[in-house]
Amino acid sequence: MLAKLLKHEFIATARILLPVMLAVLVAGALMALMSFISGGSVAMATFTGIFTTLYVIAIIGSGAAVLLVIIQRFWTNLLGREGYLMFTLPVKRRDLIISKLIPAVVWQIVNVIVVAMSLLMIAAAWIPSGTWPTIFQEIMAAKSGLAAALPVNAKLAVIAFAVLLVIGLASNILMAYLSMSLGQLANSGRIVISIAAYFGIYFAVQIIMTVLLVIIGLIDPGYYAGSSEMDAPAVFWGMMAFGAFMSLAWTAIMYFITERLLHKKLNLL
Repeated sequence: MLAKLLKHEFIATARILLPVMLAVLVAGALMALMSFISGGSVAMATFTGIFTTLYVIAIIGSGAAVLLVIIQRFWTNLLGREGYLMFTLPVKRRDLIISKLIPAVVWQIVNVIVVAMSLLMIAAAWIPSGTWPTIFQEIMAAKSGLAAALPVNAKLAVIAFAVLLVIGLASNILMAYLSMSLGQLANSGRIVISIAAYFGIYFAVQIIMTVLLVIIGLIDPGYYAGSSEMDAPAVFWGMMAFGAFMSLAWTAIMYFITERLLHKKLNLL
């Protein structure tokens, strides 16, 4: 049943977000095209400014559209009137949450990839071809310098960062889900309460994280200054492990509370 829910969610969100992503790519392609037809004239400079504005609007709009769709799908489908139908389906509450969470994470990643592709198109068109070898040399030099300063396995580091990114995205989305689940407990002012709950949870998490980092600094004063008895790779992987553990912990806690609220404290109007 979860597979059917996921299929339905991807189809429903794609109807809105695929055109938005296509608009970003088209705006990027138009920006790249301007590099070939611009000749330094005032008219072309005006067109370039217009297309640049449209491109920036498209990028900002795509991020906003993804965020709004994520919020709207959870709020309307599970906490609004559609919830009367959704919660009569022969599925568990956790399947309903996961069916919203996975597409939300995927669309955020897709949005980042699409924006990156549009930027690459613009860079490929606007940067002179003779400059690329120099750029690649500088990138390789920076990579070598980073490898010398922090001798860790680059592939494993990239995979670790990618995993942390996915966990972070899921954690932020679940924070929004938890906030809305708390807001729906009220009979009025649900949106305001949900927003207040989001910021309250966010600041609480930041305070707890800061306290934990201070404790680490007190236990090992040289940890952040680089004078710890641990070597650089150990410090790096230690920080990565700490970040992954804390992100997973917050994600699990927020998921559990959200599931409990939808199971025990559902208040559909």
